[in-house]
Amino acid sequence: MRTWATAAAIGCLLASSPASGLDSTLRLTQYRHTAWRVQDGSFAAAPNAIAQTTDGYIWIGTGAGLVKYDGVRFAPWTAPGQPTPFSAVVLSLLAAADGTLWIGTATQLWSLKNNTLSEHVRGRINAIIEDRHHRIWVARSRPPDPTGGLCQAAGEQPRCLGADGRLRLSYAVTLAEDIHGNLWIGSSGQLLRWSDHSAQDYFRDRLARFDGVSGVMSVVALRDGSVWAAVARDGIGIIRMVSGTPETVTIPGLDTEKVTALYVDREQSVWIGTSNDGIYGGYAYAMIDVNSTGAVAGFTGTNSQSTFRSGWTAGAGIEARLFGHWTGKIEYLYLDFGTVHSSYNRLSGGVTGFVVNNDTDIRNHIVRMGLNRRF
Repeated sequence: MRTWATAAAIGCLLASSPASGLDSTLRLTQYRHTAWRVQDGSFAAAPNAIAQTTDGYIWIGTGAGLVKYDGVRFAPWTAPGQPTPFSAVVLSLLAAADGTLWIGTATQLWSLKNNTLSEHVRGRINAIIEDRHHRIWVARSRPPDPTGGLCQAAGEQPRCLGADGRLRLSYAVTLAEDIHGNLWIGSSGQLLRWSDHSAQDYFRDRLARFDGVSGVMSVVALRDGSVWAAVARDGIGIIRMVSGTPETVTIPGLDTEKVTALYVDREQSVWIGTSNDGIYGGYAYAMIDVNSTGAVAGFTGTNSQSTFRSGWTAGAGIEARLFGHWTGKIEYLYLDFGTVHSSYNRLSGGVTGFVVNNDTDIRNHIVRMGLNRRF
């Protein structure tokens, strides 16, 4: 017997949102969308980072400076009191909760708030995050000082860490905060879990010979407490850390050593970027509740089970200006968690001696539409 699971079967993964219909005769690429490209003159160099501050503006960090989008046009940003646009190579951006835009460049960290530009730690700023206490942390390489690759740029105790023999983190490439408040830092030589009270390194021995080249490329933290890392060396690939224990993630058809970027969307699906195949799609997981009913010779039987399932997801979305400061958007998401097999051998009336097998395909399509106002 084969059944189809409804959206409720994976409600723990999906936010409750009404589904809307799309015109089945149109492809997503046929909906209105706009592209701004370097070759068309929209940017002086390729974009490296994007952020949206609390005032609604979108900021794009490029290899030739910082660009501001007001909902209508892109314009190179010029620092207050300067005659020419800000031209540093921007590698990372963070829009903080207090409205500050943090700007990571190839040589140092800057912050912009209330039209005031301030300088912070120096070095190549590869990643910026804001933790639960609203402290700003950066992962840096090529530091001009020997204090380490992890720096707290704002908060109660600005400092840099990692230069000591215990952490052995002279530079860092990527970082994330998990639900427990730990920071996870990746470098070419290790994956490091750090907090104010403890630290634990992973893969240090296996990655030692790669120090100075590509190693841990990306780290993301999920709401279930797990942490995912993309390690592009020594056959490690994608690792899922659960309660401090690494588990290897295998995805059919994907060379996980080519993964360079991980991203977690609001549905807690993990999106994977590779160096040779582009965006591979998404790797999703959920706790699935399956309730099934079957019948044999007029007697019925039921079965309920909960199971952790992994699968994949893919989707697309577009946003376009409608009029004035208003934009409209549409998103589509497909999730596939494969087939859940269940069986039961007790029917109504206490009848036994039969076995009922049930296969349930866990799939779902989600469409969202929205209206945004840019300020």
